[in-house]
Amino acid sequence: MKALLLAIATAFAFQAQAKAQLLTTTPSSQKLAGVTIAKSAMTMVNKQPVKLTTVAAGIRQDKPFFSEDNIYVGQLMVDNPSVIVKTNSGFLASSDNVKVGAITMSFVYFWVPESDIYKAFQDAFVANHVDMKNKSISAFLNVVSAAGSASKNQTVTLLMVREPNGQRVLTYDNGAGYVGHVTGGPGFLHAIYSVWLGQPADYEIAKLKNQWLNWKPAP
Repeated sequence: MKALLLAIATAFAFQAQAKAQLLTTTPSSQKLAGVTIAKSAMTMVNKQPVKLTTVAAGIRQDKPFFSEDNIYVGQLMVDNPSVIVKTNSGFLASSDNVKVGAITMSFVYFWVPESDIYKAFQDAFVANHVDMKNKSISAFLNVVSAAGSASKNQTVTLLMVREPNGQRVLTYDNGAGYVGHVTGGPGFLHAIYSVWLGQPADYEIAKLKNQWLNWKPAP
């Protein structure tokens, strides 16, 4: 029994360490819906530290009942901010030049079921003509399903890396102990970025995209 408890404790320690290492953020003075916006973040890629700079932040809203509620605060961080083109037509295309990027969703709504998160990704893929039968996209949706629901104060992180060998690697951390990995080829990360930077799947995502396009860091 003692050995089993030690093994469980070690597993949880490893998960916590992995989670902590995914993104280490430096807070800014700016807040949205009670969430402190990161000025920057550090991550490890192939055992090398990489600095990411926040280039966009905004609030994703929805109407789960009868009023418009804040769902999550979304942030976009990239390794080279100069490549990002903040125009409606250039936003998504410019993401193809991001070698290491991250999108975080810090939930402020009391609970969002897995089915809603899954459907939001599905709707975005449909809006952007992404083939959901593609092996990598299908694997990504399986990770989203396995990651489950999200609650208030939970931050979901998508870390996306374009490797020199052409491979694309996505790490999905649900902020509650689950970390999933998906690899793909050219076009995979473009499809993921399209959820936020491409053709909006609904009015609320369109509002978030507009906030991202117009966001400026706090002085």
